[in-house]
Amino acid sequence: MTAGGAAGQSARRAGPVAGSGGCATGFATSGDHSIFRRKANTWTKTNPTKHIATVRQGARLYESRILKLWRDHKGLDFPSFYLELTTIIALSRHTGTLSGNVMTVFRYLRDTFTGARVVDPANPYGNIISDDLTVAEKAKVKAAAVQALAAPTWGGIVK
Repeated sequence: MTAGGAAGQSARRAGPVAGSGGCATGFATSGDHSIFRRKANTWTKTNPTKHIATVRQGARLYESRILKLWRDHKGLDFPSFYLELTTIIALSRHTGTLSGNVMTVFRYLRDTFTGARVVDPANPYGNIISDDLTVAEKAKVKAAAVQALAAPTWGGIVK
């Protein structure tokens, strides 16, 4: 995951979170940060260091990379960290080939994604990541997954 992944969802950093042991540089020594959630028009606490660790421990980096290419190719509004968590969730009980795993994620996006609740592992009670997309945006992701599943070749999915 690149620095633009999980942290890329934030519009700006507010500085140290109260009680987090923040320092004068604006970074919290605990790794906690306040980020502005543009769509919700509010600030929330999160921890990009924990995001990176969660994605690495999920061991689905290659699947996430392919799905990010697909997302970008389709022009979908699907924040990187949300996509990464969705990939980990979709494959939580699945092992297989890389291509088979990506197809499993597409089936999850088709069948389960629009109603799934995805929370920030760094703030599970105050940051519901799945709320970052509207119903219409989730429907576009689902429709694109349906198209991907119907594509006869990988060229019809990612380029």
